[in-house]
Amino acid sequence: MKKLCSFLLLSLSACTKIPAEFYEPLDQALIEVRIIDLDEKQTTLTLPLYSRMSAILDDLDCPQCDLKRLNPNTILKDGDLIILMPKQAGCVSINQGSAQELDSLEGIGPALAQRIIADRNANGYFQELEDIMRIKGIKGVLFNKIQASICL
Repeated sequence: MKKLCSFLLLSLSACTKIPAEFYEPLDQALIEVRIIDLDEKQTTLTLPLYSRMSAILDDLDCPQCDLKRLNPNTILKDGDLIILMPKQAGCVSINQGSAQELDSLEGIGPALAQRIIADRNANGYFQELEDIMRIKGIKGVLFNKIQASICL
């Protein structure tokens, strides 16, 4: 019985091998990324595989867009959709804000501001506003107090 199972496994594995000429070389592989601007105009960009967001940030011409919301280290994937958002007046970016800007928020002192920056440096940008609650000292009550004053 073991010999029969081994034979079947070997036979099946031989059927699933794909010849090397069907593989696209990684240095030639491309992805398509769509961008929607504030006027809801769509632009499609073709980029090399494993491109980062920073590759397109320099080429975006949208002075009223809040490009700081986009993490420049994000690795783009085929089919990604990037929606540009307008700049928000009166909000402090938890991804870009300085210690002084974060300290200006109600309930956030110098120590919490430094913890936010340290977490951001260690773990990368916050993906959602709620992610700030992973900081020691920021839980539901304080988050609800500052939520209207912060942005990504």
